[in-house]
Amino acid sequence: MQSDVCTFDPMPYARLRIYNDATGKDMSAVPVQLDKDGALMCAPLGEDRWQIGFEWDQPRDILGLTVTFGPGSSLPEDWHVEYWHYSWPNEQKDRRAGAHKGWLLTDDPFHGRWLAAYGERAMDQKGCSVVFDHMDVNEVLCLGGDYPQNLFLSDDYNAMFRRALKFRIVFEGACAPRITGIRLKGDATLADECCVAYANATGKGADKKVAVEGIWNGVLTKGHGVVSESSELMYTRTVGAKTDGDRTMLAFIVNGVGFSVRAEDIVNGVYMEDYDLLLAPKEMGDDPAQIVAKLTEGSKSIFDRVPGHAEQTVADAMAEVPEMDKTMQPKYGRYVLMGWEGVRQKFALRFNGDIFANKIDQKVSARDTRKTRWAANELHFRLASGDPASRREGHGDTEQSMPDAGVPVYVTQWLDREIEYQQTSFATLLEEKDAPIRGDEDIIVMSRIEMRNASSEPRAAKLTVELYPGEQLCVEGQSLMATGRIRPGDTSTYGWTVQPYLADYLRAQVNTGDRGTLRSIPFTAAGNTSLSMQPQFGFEGYDCNPVRMPPSSGIASAMFYEVELKPYETHAIDMILPYPSLTDREEIGRIAKRSFDVERQRVTQFWHALADRGAKINLPGEQKLNDFAKAVPWHVVLTAMRDLRTGFYMVPAGTYGYGSCGNEASLQIRMLDYLGYHDYAEKYLETFIQSQGKGSMDGNFRANDGALVANNYGGYSDNTTSLFAYNLDHGYILNCLVDHYRLTGNREWLTRIAPVLVKACDYIFDERQATMLTGEDGEKVSYFGLMPHGHLEDNPEWRCWFAVNAHACGGILNAAEVLAEIGSPEAARIMEAAQAYRSDIRACVSRAMAKSPVVPTGNGGYMPHVPTQAEIRGRDWGWFREVAYGPLHLVTGRVLDPDEDVTTWILRDQEDNLFLSRDYGRAVDREKHWFSRGGMTIQSNLLFNDMVYLQRGESGRAIRGLFNNFAQNLYRDVNCFSEHPITDFGKGFGPFFKTPDEAQFINNMRNHLIREEGKALYLLQGAAQGWFAAGQTLRFEGMATWFGKVSLELQVSEDGDTIRANLEAGWRDVPEKAVLYVRRPDGRTPRQVLLDGAPLATDTWAGEKLTIANPKGKIALTFQY
Repeated sequence: MQSDVCTFDPMPYARLRIYNDATGKDMSAVPVQLDKDGALMCAPLGEDRWQIGFEWDQPRDILGLTVTFGPGSSLPEDWHVEYWHYSWPNEQKDRRAGAHKGWLLTDDPFHGRWLAAYGERAMDQKGCSVVFDHMDVNEVLCLGGDYPQNLFLSDDYNAMFRRALKFRIVFEGACAPRITGIRLKGDATLADECCVAYANATGKGADKKVAVEGIWNGVLTKGHGVVSESSELMYTRTVGAKTDGDRTMLAFIVNGVGFSVRAEDIVNGVYMEDYDLLLAPKEMGDDPAQIVAKLTEGSKSIFDRVPGHAEQTVADAMAEVPEMDKTMQPKYGRYVLMGWEGVRQKFALRFNGDIFANKIDQKVSARDTRKTRWAANELHFRLASGDPASRREGHGDTEQSMPDAGVPVYVTQWLDREIEYQQTSFATLLEEKDAPIRGDEDIIVMSRIEMRNASSEPRAAKLTVELYPGEQLCVEGQSLMATGRIRPGDTSTYGWTVQPYLADYLRAQVNTGDRGTLRSIPFTAAGNTSLSMQPQFGFEGYDCNPVRMPPSSGIASAMFYEVELKPYETHAIDMILPYPSLTDREEIGRIAKRSFDVERQRVTQFWHALADRGAKINLPGEQKLNDFAKAVPWHVVLTAMRDLRTGFYMVPAGTYGYGSCGNEASLQIRMLDYLGYHDYAEKYLETFIQSQGKGSMDGNFRANDGALVANNYGGYSDNTTSLFAYNLDHGYILNCLVDHYRLTGNREWLTRIAPVLVKACDYIFDERQATMLTGEDGEKVSYFGLMPHGHLEDNPEWRCWFAVNAHACGGILNAAEVLAEIGSPEAARIMEAAQAYRSDIRACVSRAMAKSPVVPTGNGGYMPHVPTQAEIRGRDWGWFREVAYGPLHLVTGRVLDPDEDVTTWILRDQEDNLFLSRDYGRAVDREKHWFSRGGMTIQSNLLFNDMVYLQRGESGRAIRGLFNNFAQNLYRDVNCFSEHPITDFGKGFGPFFKTPDEAQFINNMRNHLIREEGKALYLLQGAAQGWFAAGQTLRFEGMATWFGKVSLELQVSEDGDTIRANLEAGWRDVPEKAVLYVRRPDGRTPRQVLLDGAPLATDTWAGEKLTIANPKGKIALTFQY
């Protein structure tokens, strides 16, 4: 079947180009020109240097090349080959644990540099050729840094090929050679094969018109055109290709839908389920139905198994998804934040009761540090109990809880050698008088530690508080003062000395209740062990150059408290930890008078007042969900920071750590709007409104005017920084602005910001003009009409991402609709342009899908694949690109409809090929855990798949995704999420609080309870069946919608025979219909439904849905069974 082996030449698929030496926006690539005789013309590259290059959309593996000179060509003095280098050779992916591999770099045409490829060269009058040497450090030494050493972490460190998007040949001499041909030696070889294409393979595809469109990376010698019920295809294909760029693909079109099939997949048979098309080698037989039966025997996809499984519950998800290990999250283990609304200062509380602050993670700016006279970036108060001291670093050593999920007060408990310890901690303002928030207020942490003798004999309770970095401490009365920094001494070996401070600084004010002894001690006193001079946490990035020597035995570096307790006696001490380093004795005296109980009441009242302004959610039997819904709003308010000079608020992507990025800020602001915190949402959005055009999109964009990006304010000037430079920002912010209007109905506000919306829309319209190009073949380029190449999210490469364009398009469509509501003269123009944009995106998606190889369905067959960007044939690398910001965002952005086939293929692909896979999700036991550990991506709140399922009317799938998401991310003791359990379930990653992810989960949960779609309002569509069981009550109050605020209470009688639902709404705009779902676990349908006591017509009820046209503002429904 195979011909003699020959090497594959990728040159026929290349674009010939001339390059400059610039990168980014300044990089240029222009087509190569021909001279009058048809020879390829080189272009100058500096004095007496010439170049000619070639490129593809995806990297190719090249072993060498041969250049043919034309008659009369000058002979170059020298020559060499260069390739475009950025990320290859990549680190071997499995060197990164779990989904960390998702951030491995990939190449793009805009970032990189030209590297010379070493090899065996030859040249004569006829031409020149080179066969590359193996890849080694000599070729990358010029890159500097760690790259030469990191080369050996790659699978390709000894590769004979060079993998790149583009190459160029550089000649030296007074004249350029005349080139009549370039032949490349690819890493793959060629073989002749054939297969049979069976249209209507099992009799289900009689209405499908199948045609072979062509071949990529090969030669189709037979079979081009319409496929009959049995058509032979003959072709030459590549063998041994390592990249999609070099693999042979046959292109098909069925009823107008294009897709490609890898020739190597046909060897084992490819059955296109949706089209009843079979491609199989002759060796598999000549009965297509039997071949299909064999291919699909015993296979059932995860996607198809979900509806047959019992509906997911929170309890089942939590039982089957491993609980988060609070000790495993870098770099401190799990911690929570303590602070105040809008105030930049924040303390953190570790899972074991340790308290710390970190200036950089706090995102200090301007003069934020003027009062923090610490010895380092961080200040840690490490609590240890007993003798020898125990620091409780194990997962089960302590228990932490919140007495009230709506108030940031935390209780940490542990038992140590018959002494029970209970620590209660919270933050409050140093200033006792309430005043408008500036943003630079000082805070203090108040911590009460209760010690109880749990034995029948007298016991001594002992508590040590160490400081890191090490400071010399002394106790003055009940004040713990720092007098100097401990640093290595001026000795040839080990030694410690004290660098005195300019003044003594208060580190803690302690109220012992006039019992026990309080003193400062060296680490050896009373048998206590200290690590005050050494980093304790063995996680990445904590200390790049730690001093590894025994701690000082002569310098007092810890506070020690000891008290004798009678049997079962409890005694408490109160500690006040100020964020600023205070020296004034009068101020210290005022702090000493602060009452723990009074301040706790103040804190409780403050945060309760916030909660009282927002919506309430009470789900039956779901304490974890209810508590989480209480906690997240104050997480966001505590995270937001007010800039002192401008008064603008920034909404970071993490309370500690991350700065502001527009896409994740929008998730938080939308949640506040959903829950009725409109004033907060409005003041946070004002930052985006006022900073429009001040920041730039990271990409091949021509202007900033109109751009909406997240700007981080700070310092003395108007200069702002976009720390993340996500191109997603523009569309997300635009949508968030529109949603604020829809959820408030504030026409005055919309009228004020209408110019902002118009500029944001026109920005996209202007920028996408630059991509309306045709290639040398006269066809539209793959990214025709999209936004320019740019930055997606964390990954830095510039591409034409479908997610970026989808959110921009959705934002424009939504903006046009609300502008029309206020009679804007721009509305019709913007809507027309938005529809044209949507059409261009859909055309790009169709072109990309036509080029991309089909993927397995999980049923033994195949289906078309939708790529994540316009220029790729196949999958992009990693969960981040392919899944979290994959093609499903086209539905969120209103480019694709929820119910169309393309959307179904995307959802199927996620479930069966991505979520539970080693390279794009997690390697999960698909036999045991497919249900509870599937249905979600790694950072599951970046992907809105459960919303798409709700739009499709598939409540069970949506509920599975929501509850699995919750179980995966939740730290169950303190109502906060990890950013993502990136390495494996139970092992978190990222800073706290990860408020965007938390907020988006609340957005998802809200949409399960109440959501809008056009002029319709859907109620309880995604409510769990268990919430409708006998004796249950479900309630939400004051939920903002496009139509006005809505409250709903649903009660199920104890016998389950009656369900009462009471709806109260303050309609601004009455929905055309309200659809209420009653999802009983037993599936019973009512014998009668009463509306305000009157029977409803039976045609208003279908299955679990009740539809009410033009609902009144107050409705009482009774379902009788």
